[in-house]
Amino acid sequence: MTKIQTFTFIEDMTITSAWEKLNEYRRKLVNANASLVTTYPDETLYVILQEALPEEYSSTIDTLDIQISMTVDTKLKHLEEKERRIAKKGGKTDEHPNAAFRNHGRNEKYTVPQRRASNDSLNSENGIKCYLCEKPHGCAECPYLEPAQQYVKTMMREIHKATKAKISSRGASKPVSSAATRLTQAKHLRLTT
Repeated sequence: MTKIQTFTFIEDMTITSAWEKLNEYRRKLVNANASLVTTYPDETLYVILQEALPEEYSSTIDTLDIQISMTVDTKLKHLEEKERRIAKKGGKTDEHPNAAFRNHGRNEKYTVPQRRASNDSLNSENGIKCYLCEKPHGCAECPYLEPAQQYVKTMMREIHKATKAKISSRGASKPVSSAATRLTQAKHLRLTT
């Protein structure tokens, strides 16, 4: 009973050998005292095994713990698969519950996929591409930034005026402002070309 309660996962053990060792301890316990046959069912032995496993199994164990309908044998198969992946990587794993802390073979901070630079979007040596003119400089240094901002402000004012006039008329047939007309014409030109 003490060997089961104080079970430790030794470095050269595998999931299979550890499970077999726990079952062997249970058989010896039951042979010594038959009244203890129900003391350590498979579920209890599995909990003892998972508590003894190294830290690199922690997120896999957490995932298996929430699978309440999964049998002990299935959980063991998942742990064995995790063991194979760890052995394949030479004992190193990138498993971490938080993606920002995973090591992807680089010593750099995690970057969300939308902000990762792709090869086709990089036009310069430093990897910066202007969104306005698509030249190899940042948008803040773009010579067209100020005129573009002024144009956007002007268009926004004119659209706002047109919308306001349309709302205030409430169904009266009032001519639409020239800004809204120009915007509609520009859209129509883009669609036809």
